[in-house]
Order: sequence, then C-alpha cells, then structure tokens
Amino acid sequence: MSPMIWDWIAERRWQEAQASGALDHLAGKGQPLHLEDESNVPAEWRLAFHVLRHAGYAPEWIGAARQAQTSVDAAGDDLRRALAEHPDRAGADWQRALDRFGDEVREANRRIDLANLKAPHPSLQRPRWDAARLAERIIGKKQDATSDSA
Repeated sequence: MSPMIWDWIAERRWQEAQASGALDHLAGKGQPLHLEDESNVPAEWRLAFHVLRHAGYAPEWIGAARQAQTSVDAAGDDLRRALAEHPDRAGADWQRALDRFGDEVREANRRIDLANLKAPHPSLQRPRWDAARLAERIIGKKQDATSDSA
C-alpha cells in the first residue's frame, strides 16, 4: 500500500475515534502540549531519544551539555549583577567579575567539548561559546536599557 493510503486510513480512524468520544477522557486533555524541537536530531535517532527522554533517562553527553548551558546562564547572571554594581565598568572588582565570567565560560566550553566527543552524530554536537561576545551582549543590553530610560 502507498503511504497516502496509510495517511487516509489513519485520518479516518482518528475522525471515528473523535466522533465516538473515545478521545474525550485522555490524560492531559485541555493542557498545553510540550513539543520538543527535534529538527537537529537525525531521523533514525528520534524515536530512541524520545523513548529515553520520557523514561527519565538521558545520555551522559546530553547531561554534560545541559550542565554547560546552566553554567553559562549562571555566569551571565553573575556578570549582570556585577554590571549593576559597577555601571561605569571600572575598577578592580569589575575586572575580577569579567575575569570570573571568562573562566566560567571556559569551564562550560570544556564540558561542551566532552559532550561533543560522546555525541553519537556530528549534528548533535553543541557549539562552543565565545566569552567576549557573550560579555559584549550582556553589557550591551544593560547599556541599551539605561540609554532608553534617559
């Protein structure tokens, strides 16, 4: 049978189930769907990843990548706090905060490198962060916000 026939059969069964009320009492009815973007996952891996994720398991490399993202987010928050304390971006305390941000991003990049070595396919690898660019974005956002209020 052609794929179009299978699509037609599936659609017909769906409509019959809907009309008979068989779908009225499903768990989660009326709640938002939590759809994950899996466009960067090769098609042959999607089902396996979906099953593992919903069973509460994640490969080690995914955990390392998540940990790296969490570290970078926390480093950005720290830099924003330092910027609020030192809006002139001068002095030893500001420089220490900027250096600490760079160190945290380097550590996160180390985790990304380890995760990328274990990723089963090149399309699943994560890019490294550029500490200087991230800092510029954070500092620039703060400057934009202060210049808008003037």
